[in-house]
Amino acid sequence: HYNTYNSTFTAPIAGTYLFGFAGTVWSVTSADNYMTVYFKKNGSPFGLRGRAATSGGYNFDSPAVTMTMGLNAGDYVSLVGYCSTPENMKIHNGEAGFFGYLIG
Repeated sequence: HYNTYNSTFTAPIAGTYLFGFAGTVWSVTSADNYMTVYFKKNGSPFGLRGRAATSGGYNFDSPAVTMTMGLNAGDYVSLVGYCSTPENMKIHNGEAGFFGYLIG
């Protein structure tokens, strides 16, 4: 129920879902940078945020966030990433993962 075209999960049935994201980011410059990731439920920010920072540049860090949320059938969830300087922060070698499970 994950749409790779718009990067959105749509709940097929009502219930409690567990979502998570983890990744490795790196700074491609010597500047300080940060990345924040968070979930949106039906287009609105929801819950906690994960944050990674690369101080001094050319460093690696790993933003991660997990959370449970109650969804009705048809509710949608997306993951949003924000970078202080997007041109300077990159996902390292595709090292990122997203998951979602119905848990109850």
